[in-house]
Amino acid sequence: MTPIVIWIPGPPVPTGRGRAVIAKGRAHVFTPARTREYANLVKLAASQATKGRPPLATAVQVRIEVRLPIPVSMSKRNRALALEGGLLPAKRPDLDNCIKAATDGLIGIVLTDDALICRIAASKCYSALPGVRVEVEEM
Repeated sequence: MTPIVIWIPGPPVPTGRGRAVIAKGRAHVFTPARTREYANLVKLAASQATKGRPPLATAVQVRIEVRLPIPVSMSKRNRALALEGGLLPAKRPDLDNCIKAATDGLIGIVLTDDALICRIAASKCYSALPGVRVEVEEM
């Protein structure tokens, strides 16, 4: 089967930590708004990529490429180096949190459950076109 390729445009948003507050003696846990908005963007991109195909229910491998925007403050020399792949973004956002944000958005649209992911290859780099590329392939 051909892989499902999903493009999530814009700067990646890592999964934020759920916050707990106590109101009127009861604990309430909520997800940060940025995380919820990004999850909706991932779901939209995933549904456009699958074109109504039913979710996969078999073991899959996932390749994720996180493309970060080049900082405005970066020099022209370093900017060129970053675009060639010679300068890597060893900074936030954390790659593992970006992976979580991308894979959680696939549930129910591309995959029936994220437990089906048996292999992940992921990287993060600078790019003139920020976003996240996700490729899902049956094993």
